[in-house]
Amino acid sequence: MTFSKRILAGFGWTAGGRFLGQLVAWGVSIVVIRILSPDDYGLLAMATVLTGFVALFSELGLGWAVVHAREVDATTLRKVFGLIILVNGALTALAFGVAPLVASFFGEQRLTELIRVIAIQFLIVAPGVIPDAILQRELEFKRRSLVELSATIAGGAATLGLALAGFGVWALVYGSLLAITWRTVGINIVRPFLHLPSLRFTGLGKLFAFGGYVALSRVLLYLYLQADMVIGGRFLGKEQIGYYAVGMNLASLPMQRISVILNEVAFPAFARIQDERERVGQYLLRSIRMLSLFGFSVFWGIAAVAPEIVSVLLGDKWEPAILPLQLLALVMPVRMIGQLMPPTLQGVGEAKLVARNQLLACSVLTLAFLAGVQFGIVGLSGAWLIAFPVVFLANLRTWLPVLGLRAGQLLGAMAGPAIAGAGMFAIVAAVRAQGLVGGPYRLLLFVLVGAVSYAALSLLVNRETLRDIRTLFLAGIRPPKL
Repeated sequence: MTFSKRILAGFGWTAGGRFLGQLVAWGVSIVVIRILSPDDYGLLAMATVLTGFVALFSELGLGWAVVHAREVDATTLRKVFGLIILVNGALTALAFGVAPLVASFFGEQRLTELIRVIAIQFLIVAPGVIPDAILQRELEFKRRSLVELSATIAGGAATLGLALAGFGVWALVYGSLLAITWRTVGINIVRPFLHLPSLRFTGLGKLFAFGGYVALSRVLLYLYLQADMVIGGRFLGKEQIGYYAVGMNLASLPMQRISVILNEVAFPAFARIQDERERVGQYLLRSIRMLSLFGFSVFWGIAAVAPEIVSVLLGDKWEPAILPLQLLALVMPVRMIGQLMPPTLQGVGEAKLVARNQLLACSVLTLAFLAGVQFGIVGLSGAWLIAFPVVFLANLRTWLPVLGLRAGQLLGAMAGPAIAGAGMFAIVAAVRAQGLVGGPYRLLLFVLVGAVSYAALSLLVNRETLRDIRTLFLAGIRPPKL
């Protein structure tokens, strides 16, 4: 099988698994949001500020360094395995010790126990890092996607059952822990690493150098992704940040799933052809055209029907989340494309450049959140909408020359889908103004109108991308020659 076909097959398996997982996650999330309260989601958002940050150091970027390395042997993998176990044990102890300080910072003592239970995940994930890295090196996307899908289903079922049983915020915590445990066990079943860890860490210099920049990039990414929650939680309180957190969750859920797919496929794939940067650039440009076609339709569609999504699916108690959901959804296509760039550049060895650009993003967005919080959760959402496109355009100047691309090529790849998305938004708004139907049928009508209008407009302005998708689809389903 050629490289292109392997990547296409890998994307198909990963996307298929993630799509089914997405359906489960969306279904569970909508039901659970209706059961739980804004207070529950606010507590979880505050707790994960610490645990999510600590999780960035759970493998020190060494998992990705193993994937990127041209050659690795069992001795090196044993050393990495031993180091990861030590680091995760230390992180668990750190989270236990710091939990009371975080609770005091937010003025919510329930966070102490919540953080300590969530921190158990660091001990659970450690045994899965090396088997997962080996699967990625081997481009074994099928087995990885099946494990991920089964973990999502198991975790979702547990979360829903516990929420119905009245566990409140603990339903979210225990469901997540079950999914993490399921994934670790599954990865070890499909690709076991049957070696004891080694505590001799000599000879890991190159892996540390690359992994260090990957870890730094993740830290900076996490800081600005959580800065809005920290700043909002500090100045607005748990109820308001709960509304904001749900708006962000609904707006970003498709992006999170798609970004995971892209990261899982793009990084190991581009690492395989890291010495052919022009080829990587062309693959990237093609990916952005297709990603934009998806992103602008889904996210600007969510923005167009946000009032109906909240009222029909979540209930009237979540009405304050409508405007944040709309504002956050509008910027999501650019955020999703922006998140494709780091794994692409890291795949060709430019981990240092990614870290530098993430530092710029972290600085600008944090300042934007500090200014936006003065206007409540709408201000926080508006900070994303204004500041992130500025950061994105600034970073393109350093990203694209590395891959032999120009800013005009990338922005041109996004232009057609953006035009179709804007037209779709305007048409849905015009139909809403007519006040034709009410209740749940109103949401169904707007979704249908949006889908038809985006498809029709795409036939006019996105023909090249549609042809590419058709070609890839036919290539994927055509049987091999005997």
